[in-house]
Amino acid sequence: MLKNSLKEFQEKKRHTTMSRKPFYDIIDLPEKGSKILDIGGGGGENTFYKYLENKGYDVYCLDDNDATLNKIKNAKAIKYHAPNTIPIDQVDLIHCGHLIEHLQPQDLYDFLKQIDKVLKPGGTLVISAPMLWNSFYSDLSHIKPYNPSVIRKYLCCANECLTRDNISRNYTEEKLIFRYTDQDETVLGSEFFPVDFIIKLLTKIFKIKRYRKNGYTMILKKNK
Repeated sequence: MLKNSLKEFQEKKRHTTMSRKPFYDIIDLPEKGSKILDIGGGGGENTFYKYLENKGYDVYCLDDNDATLNKIKNAKAIKYHAPNTIPIDQVDLIHCGHLIEHLQPQDLYDFLKQIDKVLKPGGTLVISAPMLWNSFYSDLSHIKPYNPSVIRKYLCCANECLTRDNISRNYTEEKLIFRYTDQDETVLGSEFFPVDFIIKLLTKIFKIKRYRKNGYTMILKKNK
């Protein structure tokens, strides 16, 4: 029990970050020369295609932002707007980072269908997305948070009274890693000032934090 608690604590610490690298590190990359799609990955230094740089992969970056596409180097940049037809033949790994929260439900459904068409049997699908937390709607381009269960239901499970047909039942969920935010535990308190003061002092001394899930990375394998 102590060992599991320590492991959970270390995982929370490692994934309490806005950096995406810890979530790239959990991906089992295919063999060199494989074809990889990075969909909506952005154009900064914190992107998946930059993480793959000089690793020997055939990387395609699909994005709808012209400024982003102009920044991309050492990869094939392709103009793409989800959920349009993905303009690539079957691939070995698809990485979709922080895109699905910008889609309406029907668009997400159609997008997952497109992904299923181009991902090879035996291929890997990686989806990272935010969950509902206090800063989610600070970005006006965010439409809706989608929990991992949505992806799981339409790609992994038999029909469970869903409003739309299953896209597939041929995926296995391999990993689900949550991202966290930590905050000072300022909500602790009582009706008495001396007690509140002691609590506030202890939280500062021991750096007491409140970990909250604010995103996730989900890794699925498409069965052969």
